[in-house]
Amino acid sequence: MNPDQLIGYHSEWNLVCPGGYDDQRMAQERGQLCWDRVKNISGIDIELDFDHPLLKPVPSFVDMLLRAHRLRFHRENPFILMVAEKDTLDKVPENINVVKDLNRMEGVTAALTSPEELEKQGNRVSYLGRPATVIFLDMNNEKVTLKQWQTDFRCLIIPMQG
Repeated sequence: MNPDQLIGYHSEWNLVCPGGYDDQRMAQERGQLCWDRVKNISGIDIELDFDHPLLKPVPSFVDMLLRAHRLRFHRENPFILMVAEKDTLDKVPENINVVKDLNRMEGVTAALTSPEELEKQGNRVSYLGRPATVIFLDMNNEKVTLKQWQTDFRCLIIPMQG
């Protein structure tokens, strides 16, 4: 993107899910472009740190998922599931990006799926026959009906009760 084409800047602080995390990362990139333009036009000579770790929460989010895995599964290789609504799997780049980030890490496997694709195997939830070690559920509860939680998503409820 050419900085001269930027006409505004938006920052998102919805940091309760990967979507908010990745939105913030993208906002920081746009912010840096805008700030560079402002500096050039105005002559203001102030540096802003758009790469500060506070403003790049995706690595900390990934670390949180890995810490959750290690607490229970220690040295077992992580298989982390990002679970979202079926109709959003190919439309939400933030979730796709977090899964890509995890899959780039040595010994870590991650997948993006919907609750309908999960199965209960013994005391574990699995995807494509492989037991998950961590599941991050990124679902809009207002879109999910009680009937879905009782039927389609039941394998997610049972482990939470046990």
